[in-house]
Amino acid sequence: MDISPANSDGTPAGPGVDDCFEIGELVTFAGLSARRLFESGGDGYCNSHCFQLVVQTLSNPSSQAAWAGGRRRDGLTRTLLLDDSRWVHAPPHVGGYSRVKLDEALLGALLAAREACLSGGDPQNRWERLRSAILQFNWANTDSDFVPQSAELIWVVGAFAQALGVRSKRLRDPIAQGFAANLVPTEPLPAAGIARLTQNGEQPQEPVRTHWIRKLVQARHRPAHGAIVASSGSDPWSIQEHLALAAVAFPLFIKGLLSKGPLKLYSLSSDDHRAIDLFETLATIDPFADSDVRNSWAAAPLARLRKIAARNMAAEGAGTEPE
Repeated sequence: MDISPANSDGTPAGPGVDDCFEIGELVTFAGLSARRLFESGGDGYCNSHCFQLVVQTLSNPSSQAAWAGGRRRDGLTRTLLLDDSRWVHAPPHVGGYSRVKLDEALLGALLAAREACLSGGDPQNRWERLRSAILQFNWANTDSDFVPQSAELIWVVGAFAQALGVRSKRLRDPIAQGFAANLVPTEPLPAAGIARLTQNGEQPQEPVRTHWIRKLVQARHRPAHGAIVASSGSDPWSIQEHLALAAVAFPLFIKGLLSKGPLKLYSLSSDDHRAIDLFETLATIDPFADSDVRNSWAAAPLARLRKIAARNMAAEGAGTEPE
């Protein structure tokens, strides 16, 4: 249940509430950027619902009752709650993540970008595109059982498209080009010759990161056009892997965007560069395969990750079981 930011008569709750929700989404994104995947015990993990903002306005602070509101397909609903029943319960998929961190440098850059764009009138609509991209990424990372992975796939591809300002109906090439230009490792890893990425006879003549995002956009096509099942036999990545890789890649991609262009409000840190250098190797390893790979995916040095990836590739090429 959401506590609606509205008065009992349905009028807006007052100035500043919309700003609170918008900034709340930026805080959520900063939390998702700082989370750690595949850590033992779930340390450092969170989802977007961990940062749910709840607003309750009271026209009479001494009142013993409050109005709760929500959407209906045919309009709005309002319920009068007594003082002792005004509870907002955390859903099960939020429980247990009591310690979350924020990527404070990224949050500062986003707030500065918002202020710079809105104070200047934002004639190129840059902030609206970035805000929309962040919203869709947050929607794709709730962990709620009520949100199917096919919807998450549509949202995460929409996030890349919005951030890049892609308006074409053909998303794959412009998203792939924009993504590759804003997430640049020190040594790009060619996709050609990697057994996992060429198992269907393909010989992609591009870096792993570019090949991955092309497949991500392609995977989005089926559910976006009505198919219930999003997976395709020609895709080396499962939908679960696509979403995990996107969870790593998208915040880094946004940092790359913010470090360029007219604003230049963010400077990539040494940790950012390390994560960017790791990404293509991560994309060659199935993080859901076993505990050794999962732990390495989260915290191992680049040399160890590449060693595991090379061993798995060699095993696949020889027709044996990878690590």
